[in-house]
Order: sequence, then C-alpha cells, then structure tokens
Amino acid sequence: HHDLKPDNILLDFKKKGSQAVITDFQLAAYLSDKQRVAILRFMPLWAPPEYAEIQLAPNGPSPELYLSITSEKLDVWGLGLIFYCLIAYEFPFWVQEWEKRIDEGEKEFCGLYELLANLKENWLPDTLSS
Repeated sequence: HHDLKPDNILLDFKKKGSQAVITDFQLAAYLSDKQRVAILRFMPLWAPPEYAEIQLAPNGPSPELYLSITSEKLDVWGLGLIFYCLIAYEFPFWVQEWEKRIDEGEKEFCGLYELLANLKENWLPDTLSS
C-alpha cells in the first residue's frame, strides 16, 4: 500500500460487527515492480525514519535510495502508527507539531526529516510503554 495512515482507514459502523476498509491505493505497488517503486513518495508526516534519511542524503534522494527502503516494513510502520493513534487517542508528537506549523503556513519539511531520521527507541510516552 505504501501510504497506510489514519486518513486512509474508513470505519463502517452502520452494520453489526463494524468493519474497517483501507482506501487510497494511489501509491500502492507490487514490490516486484521496481520501476514504479523507484518513483513512489510518501506523505512526510507519516513516513518512516528511513524515508527521512533519504530526503537528507548528501546528494539528494535518488531512485536507488527509494528502492533500498521499499518493503513490507513501510506498511508495518504505517500500521504501528495507526495502532498508536487508536491506543493513545492522539497523533504522534511530530504529526501534532508539524500540523500546527503547516496551519501557520510552513511549507518545508526539512526539520521534520531531521526529527524523524533521528527518532530513537523508547519514543513512546511512559503511559504506553509498559
């Protein structure tokens, strides 16, 4: 899918036994389709740290670098963020911060890429880490 985030999950509560539906397959590609995978991009707010590292590469992003991070791990990262939002009832701290900046007119994501590229283990709030 390559773009799993809360915005791309629809919940149907009308029927008994509600169900979730994944939407927005615009960025989806088979991993074997190297040509398409090499040009895929992600929404910066929901991108994994590896994507941020590519954006900060000394020579800039390249198709080879995108191919190096494209795997099932991207969707696992996205699912992890969705579960975080469901459990914590809030977006991750960097999403909250950058949504404020975007509302204030910020258009560059350089600071966001630096923050994501340097995410450390144990970034979860204490209330969720046990």
